[in-house]
Amino acid sequence: MSKLVIALVIAVAVGGPVVASQETDVMAPVRQFVDAFNKGDIKMVQAACADETFIIDDFPPHEWRGSGATSKWFHDLTAMGKKYDMSDAFVTLGKQRRLHISGVCGRAS
Repeated sequence: MSKLVIALVIAVAVGGPVVASQETDVMAPVRQFVDAFNKGDIKMVQAACADETFIIDDFPPHEWRGSGATSKWFHDLTAMGKKYDMSDAFVTLGKQRRLHISGVCGRAS
């Protein structure tokens, strides 16, 4: 019984930091994207994304995919902002409700 308790204590003690590390790893590019977007730094926005990115947004053309999708999306967003006299776009990252990690991929929602 004492071996089981010790094993559980070790598993909990070791498992906590692993989960926190995975969460940090998954959320790092998301935070990088948001911070860069809020600064208007397209190079850092692009650096936060994989080259083969798929973006869905609520303005036309509504989806951007493939190589260079991030810069195309940012360009279209900027053009829409100018067209409708919008400025100071800002993103606030809300609290994540779920985090799914599978291999090298992660998804937060």
